[in-house]
Amino acid sequence: MKIKTLCALVLLLLFGTSLVSAQSVTRCGGPNTGLYINWTTFQFDVCHTGYNPYENRISTANVQNLVVAWKYATRNQMTGSPVLVNGVVYFGSQDTTVYAADAVTGALRWSYITANPVFTAPAVVNGVLFIASGRSVYALNANTGTLLWKQSMPDVITTSPTVANGILYIGCNDSNMYALNTATGVHLWQYNTSQGIQSTPAVVNGVVYFGSSLGNVYALNALNGVLIWKSNIGGNIYSSPVVFNGVVYITQNIGAVFALNATTGATLWNTQPQFGGHVAMQSSPVVANGIVYVGALNTDQEMGLPTIFAFRASDGSVLWSALSLTGHTVTSLAVANNVLYAAASDGNLYAYSADAGQYLWNYTTALSYSGPPIIANGMVYIESDTKNLYAFRLANE
Repeated sequence: MKIKTLCALVLLLLFGTSLVSAQSVTRCGGPNTGLYINWTTFQFDVCHTGYNPYENRISTANVQNLVVAWKYATRNQMTGSPVLVNGVVYFGSQDTTVYAADAVTGALRWSYITANPVFTAPAVVNGVLFIASGRSVYALNANTGTLLWKQSMPDVITTSPTVANGILYIGCNDSNMYALNTATGVHLWQYNTSQGIQSTPAVVNGVVYFGSSLGNVYALNALNGVLIWKSNIGGNIYSSPVVFNGVVYITQNIGAVFALNATTGATLWNTQPQFGGHVAMQSSPVVANGIVYVGALNTDQEMGLPTIFAFRASDGSVLWSALSLTGHTVTSLAVANNVLYAAASDGNLYAYSADAGQYLWNYTTALSYSGPPIIANGMVYIESDTKNLYAFRLANE
């Protein structure tokens, strides 16, 4: 009996270790030992929550101590978002180059030249980097930058790739959502919406979710592309959905935030803050700890109007709102350790307390930030229209 118990314990330990490895979670030593996590895809995970629950070093108490650790200059503007895997930051630029840089020092590991500018975020899965450029999808060895395969698409690619269970999902300007085999790049299926697609797909429980330019939200079978449901929420959808706890959260450009049942597409709630039509929801939503965060466009640049909203995830009621220092549009958000990071068109990266919306810190560049920031291992990374990737760390580390 004791032998059986011991064997069972050994199997449990081995199984637990394999789970940790599969989730890409590692522990690092040194003076700031803590739980390290990778940020492998657009908005952190395939659900696109934009929330890193493992970050524990930057907090509301010390975020004001953030300083520039390093910045890497490219030859043209950047409009996507970086990802971080195993101590390397990967990012693309409109200079037709994909870069891999050391996450701590910024030293270049490798670069790869694409045929066209890179506008979107990459995804790194199982040692392979997937990225879009023009009408092509590239698969590169994440360690060396060596080309593994390149797949031509019928039209210009308009979304970041999302990879789940050996399939890459990506939208094109020809109104199609495509699925490719990640090992070969071979087309598996496509679904035509007859509408523009700028919404990076989320993939949860075998379903692909995304929005269209004419206000439709789609749910497709991830294996064959068959339509499960379609729900029209009005307006135009340029944001990407978050799918969490059986709910799809998504914004549309006339200022409303929707929560849809992920199984049926039925509307659970929708809300549109009333500010005389001067505020429109602009960013993709971020979901953390029962709160939905959205960046807003102040259409008339009227001072005093909120540019960030926090909604209760269960019913859409407004918990708090805040505004950027100059009242400009907040284009993208991310959350980690009760700190909400907000990138704005006024060239500022802001930090607020995620629970109450208290302003904590900002950093200004000459031009605007574009894609969402990423936060991991006590550092913050963000691309800027100044042609630089910025990396921030705490001043005392």
